[in-house]
Amino acid sequence: MLVSSTCPPDSITLRSVLRACSQCHYPELTTQLHCYMVKVRSGFSPDQVIVLNTCLLNGYMELGRFDIAREVFDRIPERDVVAWTSMLRGYVEGGDNEEAMEVFEDMVGCGDLVMNEYVYSCALRACARMCCFFGGKQMHGRVVKSMMDSDVFVGTGLVDLYAKCDDMESAMKAFLGITDPNVVSYNALLAGNLKGNKVLPLLTEMRLLKVNPDQVTFACALRACKDDISVCSLKQLHGLIMKTMEVELDMFLSCALFEAYINMGCIVEAQKVFGRMEEKDDAAFNLAIQGYLRNGLEAKAFECFTEALKMRKNVREVNATSLLMNGRGLDQGKQLHAFVVKFGSCDTSIVGSLVKMYANHHCIAEAIQLFDQIPSPDIVLWTDLISNFSHCGEYLRALTFYVKMLTDGAAEPPNNYTFSTLLRSCAHLAAALEGKQIHGQIIKSNLSNIELDPFVASALLFMYSRCGYIEESRRLFKDMPEKDLASWNAMITSLAHHGLGEEAIETFKELLNQKDIEPNDITFVGVLTACSHEGMIDLGIQYFQVIKQPTIDHYACVISLFARAGLLKEALDLVEEMPFEANEIIWSSLLAASSTYANVELGEYSAKKLLELDPKDPGTYVTLSNIYAAARRWEDMRRIRKLMKSQVNRKHLAVSWLRVNGIEHTFTAA
Repeated sequence: MLVSSTCPPDSITLRSVLRACSQCHYPELTTQLHCYMVKVRSGFSPDQVIVLNTCLLNGYMELGRFDIAREVFDRIPERDVVAWTSMLRGYVEGGDNEEAMEVFEDMVGCGDLVMNEYVYSCALRACARMCCFFGGKQMHGRVVKSMMDSDVFVGTGLVDLYAKCDDMESAMKAFLGITDPNVVSYNALLAGNLKGNKVLPLLTEMRLLKVNPDQVTFACALRACKDDISVCSLKQLHGLIMKTMEVELDMFLSCALFEAYINMGCIVEAQKVFGRMEEKDDAAFNLAIQGYLRNGLEAKAFECFTEALKMRKNVREVNATSLLMNGRGLDQGKQLHAFVVKFGSCDTSIVGSLVKMYANHHCIAEAIQLFDQIPSPDIVLWTDLISNFSHCGEYLRALTFYVKMLTDGAAEPPNNYTFSTLLRSCAHLAAALEGKQIHGQIIKSNLSNIELDPFVASALLFMYSRCGYIEESRRLFKDMPEKDLASWNAMITSLAHHGLGEEAIETFKELLNQKDIEPNDITFVGVLTACSHEGMIDLGIQYFQVIKQPTIDHYACVISLFARAGLLKEALDLVEEMPFEANEIIWSSLLAASSTYANVELGEYSAKKLLELDPKDPGTYVTLSNIYAAARRWEDMRRIRKLMKSQVNRKHLAVSWLRVNGIEHTFTAA
């Protein structure tokens, strides 16, 4: 209306309208005013044109039209510091920090511009967001040269810069240089990686200087001192927060307070804080579930989970998985499943967690049924399910699902974790043909050098050795560019189980010469097994004494070493000395040695212990009856045979198989 009237608008009116257009977000009207200003430019003085162009520049910047704002800026004939500052501030507030820094460098290049505190504060904000430490130091030098480092805006920008670059010593120096710091200055310092013992003195200083802390101040203080504060000091800080804040605590501050209490194990106080939160968001629920689980409070975590589902909140996958895996077992998992169904949560991450939970508890049918409901499972979920089947001993099902994954046309190809899991399943099944096929797929895969990946290489080595291809295992081990501990362990164990004890010991000595790898419990199990199979008693004892904290598996290997060598008394003495209860493996070794060396007394004792652990094991009865038969104690032999018939339904027949041209031939006794 003003434009079409006989009284045209002056520069003051146009500036006011432009400001209103940007505040009310009217891009079309801003463009119309821009056109009008170009049309009547001759009616304004040069100074008025500069002012109007600056207002137009600000308007476009606030509307997010940086391209048009840049055109306006480039057409200003004589740009003053206000125009430069508007351009710089617009880029900073729009999040384009690199462009902001380029504008600042262009300003410096002009030479005749006098920088003010607003220019430096904007440039420092951009530099801090980019964590540009070197550029920030250069800017700090210009600030000192301009004698503006004591200004509250510039000084706060310097504090923020150094805090984000994790140089708290420089941040503190910049803070101390501010003449009159405000609450934003304190918040910038507290937001950095500040030591906990410096937080409370800063808050005390703020009270003395009558600088009122806000929600951000206390939230930053709690984050800074959550790992370096006593319970008493934390409660004092909580009291100060309640006394200072006249309004209800916001979600950010409440979460920080909850996290501080839960990290210190103050469960009751943490629960009170969580209970007072009026509108809990996703972050609050995830923080609570995670905190309760860390403190072993599965029941409270379960409550939070169900409450989050009722309120249609998005529970993070890691928390849902932790709750399902660390809960009180299958029953709680089924309850969680029921809540997911009841409240209609179809989040793929939660369904994936339920699949893993069912697979871990051997509920294969439930796991498959849930998995089939996922529209497009990614390779991670496929691999998780295959891995869970493998860990549960469902090796054949793991291979079957791999074939299903290929036939269903998964969006992503198998990765190194998928292949390593499949190869270990083939190893446990002694399925050499399938293992070779997977090896071929690994070679054909588009992933570069996947065969040389430590996980895949170790799994290939393990698979070939378990299937009897020790030469192929040797070749793989030799060709590995970087051998991790798992690879060394697989090679040592493979050689030991194939009766190549001396070669296993030599491989172990090579491992000891490696700089960055130390043998672990599994390594020594392989070494002791090699000594046992080769009858190297002295060397086995020597290696056993090197182990700092021997496990029951190490004791079992040494007992087997003694038993195989006929040192039955030494073996039994070690059983009585070890700090563990002997398991079936140990008693089976002693029983087998008793049969070999015709030691009836030890055979009876070992058989008695085995039958206490598993009274229905037919092998124990058969071995003991054979010991009695060898000693011509026929009455005892018949008694054991009769006892076996009453205790064992049926003796499992020994089975062996041979695969020829893809056909498996099975053989049983008799």
